[in-house]
Amino acid sequence: MRRWFLFSILTACGPEPLTGEDVCDDVVLAVAARIATCADDPAAAEDAEDLFEDLDCLPAALDDEEIETWARGYYDCVGAMASVPCDRALEFQDRAPFWLSQDFHCATIWGQESDTGVTP
Repeated sequence: MRRWFLFSILTACGPEPLTGEDVCDDVVLAVAARIATCADDPAAAEDAEDLFEDLDCLPAALDDEEIETWARGYYDCVGAMASVPCDRALEFQDRAPFWLSQDFHCATIWGQESDTGVTP
């Protein structure tokens, strides 16, 4: 009996499912985190959200089931933001096109055309 109780508690406390808004918010947070880390100053990242405010967050309009199709791109994009070299992150910290070019999924999330990296 005790095992079933523990199992039910653990399964009820799982993470919230990823939403479309989460996808775009997390990309912005990844950019802000990289800028703050590279500048060694959290205040340096305060304007990161403004970089993306004029762009359309495509996953935001999707329902919870449709968001699963964006999951791989989401993880690739966020991972790419975290690996931007600090000198480049600081040089281009105020340019959305630079950040969106780090992985073709990033541009797709924000409704921008991108180079897929595939050669004919």
